[in-house]
Amino acid sequence: MPNGIVEAAFKQVSETVSDRAKTRVRKNSLPTKKFYARIQRVIDEKLAKSHPSLKFTLQPNNMRVPVINTLKFVEGRVDVVPVNDFGLPTEWIHDYESADNPKLQRWARVQGRSLPPTAPGADDERSAFKREEHCVMYVPPMRELRENMYMILVMFIMPLLLVAVLGVFQCAGVFALKYTPFTCNNAIALACVGMLVFTVNRWIGSALEKLLAK
Repeated sequence: MPNGIVEAAFKQVSETVSDRAKTRVRKNSLPTKKFYARIQRVIDEKLAKSHPSLKFTLQPNNMRVPVINTLKFVEGRVDVVPVNDFGLPTEWIHDYESADNPKLQRWARVQGRSLPPTAPGADDERSAFKREEHCVMYVPPMRELRENMYMILVMFIMPLLLVAVLGVFQCAGVFALKYTPFTCNNAIALACVGMLVFTVNRWIGSALEKLLAK
């Protein structure tokens, strides 16, 4: 997929379509199917001009997620919930707002909807579900697979990066001690010497820059 085509389509349509066509009824809800259809048409037009043999299908996947990291965790509830074009959960078992609000609870019973259990202490406003503490965002397909792959890459790359950095410091330490009467066979000590060399070089470089700037 050529880089930038999808991003350019999102930007182009967002600048030409009114907010009402994007958000519908509920605050913080995401673009509607009609809005995504417009983006798909722009993508198809751009690909037809630049890469006629390619086909890209936009798969909108809207999720409700917390906007703050300190949100109180309620056992049995999930933080990432699929929502529809109106910003409402696609499954009523995730309608925590109605479950914690007595008025919405009564309306749900009238409609015959089943709700999740009320959060412990929901009578306290600080413990109840708050819509303003959540937002709706676009999530690419196969979210769980992407998250797992990201975690695997992080767990694989971080040790390699740590070993590489320590290796560079150790080589610098060996190179620095080569021109001194001292010898050292300890890898950690050599790495510390290398870190000291890099620190001194950086300090000298900063001092020279300030001196030349005058």
